[in-house]
Amino acid sequence: MKKNNYSLMLSEGVVNAIDAEAARLGTNRSALINRILAEYVSYVTPEMRARQILCSVRDTLDGVFRQDGEGENILCVTTALAYRYNPTVRYALELYRGGDSLGEIRVSMRTKNPLLLDIFGSFCAHFAAVERRYMGKGEYGFGVGRFVRVLRLRKGDPVSDMMTLEELGKHVARYISMLDRALKLYCRYAGDLAEALAVLDGVYREYLAEAPVLL
Repeated sequence: MKKNNYSLMLSEGVVNAIDAEAARLGTNRSALINRILAEYVSYVTPEMRARQILCSVRDTLDGVFRQDGEGENILCVTTALAYRYNPTVRYALELYRGGDSLGEIRVSMRTKNPLLLDIFGSFCAHFAAVERRYMGKGEYGFGVGRFVRVLRLRKGDPVSDMMTLEELGKHVARYISMLDRALKLYCRYAGDLAEALAVLDGVYREYLAEAPVLL
């Protein structure tokens, strides 16, 4: 959203209080004043929208994932694989400030084990293939120990159009949970590719049967 410069006459005491609160929240004076004014006139800014969605995602995943950082438009959580040395998997959800896409989920594997990195790469490729088979085209990014899934709501979908931001956050959290479950089961059965693919397909079909809206 475009932003412009405006001059405001504020008392020194108000400015000091705003600066103190901005420092506590980890933001700046302009951003906080923008937020306060938007809330006062009931206007939802992109930052407020992102914050509501991320709060819903965080609350839904609480107790299942460990939080690993949070910003105005990003939330990071981690979990561990039941594999040798229990390597950490990190999920970073970043919400875009504009455009047609909601945001992206970045999955990264914290390991230098070449075998596990190969398994992770195989999972990412097959997961994208399964998703495309059931949903059509999708937007993905691939790298060593890294996977990116772009989230885009379907336009004109009545369920998507009626969802609140809290409900949307819960749905994104459900998708992250499904992705994590699929990865863990794929790694468990990685020694038998046919079995791993069958399990992956089953996890995704189960998700589709319960998901109110597709991302």
